[in-house]
Amino acid sequence: MRKLIYIILPFLLIHCKSKEENLQTSLISKQIKEEVKRNSLQSFFKVLDENQKINLPYGSKEIEKHFEDRQDTITTFSNESYLKNWANWMTTFIENDTNNKNRKSSEIPYLESKIIINSEFNLPDTLKNIKFKGSGVNINQNLNTYSLTFREYLVCNNCELPEDCFQNILVSTDNNHNVVDKIRLSYRVGNDYGYTSQYFYIDNQKIIHLKSFYEGELESQFLDYKMYQLNGNGKFVRYFSKNGRYTSDNETGEVINNTKEGKWIEIFKNEKINKLKFKDNFTYLDANYKNGVPSGKFSYFKLYQEYDEDGLPIISSQKKGELILVEFYEDGNLIASKFIK
Repeated sequence: MRKLIYIILPFLLIHCKSKEENLQTSLISKQIKEEVKRNSLQSFFKVLDENQKINLPYGSKEIEKHFEDRQDTITTFSNESYLKNWANWMTTFIENDTNNKNRKSSEIPYLESKIIINSEFNLPDTLKNIKFKGSGVNINQNLNTYSLTFREYLVCNNCELPEDCFQNILVSTDNNHNVVDKIRLSYRVGNDYGYTSQYFYIDNQKIIHLKSFYEGELESQFLDYKMYQLNGNGKFVRYFSKNGRYTSDNETGEVINNTKEGKWIEIFKNEKINKLKFKDNFTYLDANYKNGVPSGKFSYFKLYQEYDEDGLPIISSQKKGELILVEFYEDGNLIASKFIK
């Protein structure tokens, strides 16, 4: 009996050791897979570094040339107008840019992709991966910047047709390819009944021009024009052509060195607040900036406003309501936040 135990025991030890080794191998394999998954976006950036990059100017000069006098206004044109033809031409430009042979493709896990995708676009939760087409962009020799495009369908329960979503995102990273900031260069979202869209141009002075539109069956609208620049820390900040006091229908504050400085009041749609609790999701923001980036306390208040017959807000009716959310920033980075309501 004792001999039998001596004979069996080595086999048990070998078997246990084998199971332990298999378990360790499995854990290592799982760790490697998780590491690959976690770094897949970073790995994609590294691949793009080894390929030909896009040089400035990037985009279309047409963006800078047209509608320059209509900042912060809504202008409506007929369906047969120049605007409609111009918007169609810009859409063709974006498609050609996306299909540029110098772009490389990669499927990135959706959860990881969220870091660069704006939350206002409601992509389906069942989405596992997003196929990006990317290229490096030569904006600053000391910073890494990449143009990433993708196309998916949005979740829209009340839509008669699926909502098609195209985006071109400009991403900045540090030397380890960690995302520092991002900005949407262009997008086109909607269906055959109507689209909202944005087009871009980055000039030789590295100013990013963004203009947004609505394209419907009966009319097309030029909605907005904003400019941005990339600062030395890799943050995209608003750029203004003139210094001094700036006032529009949705923001007011001081411009110093062509960027926001000090206290600003801003009114905009905010995806962070509870849509079910309030009539709409517009907020009144008391913001603070230093060298163009958020700094210090940001206080979000409920905005009360009335609407005209066309569904547009009546500016004179706007009033600041109860405090909803407080955020604290340091050097443009969010360090703390607290919901009040």
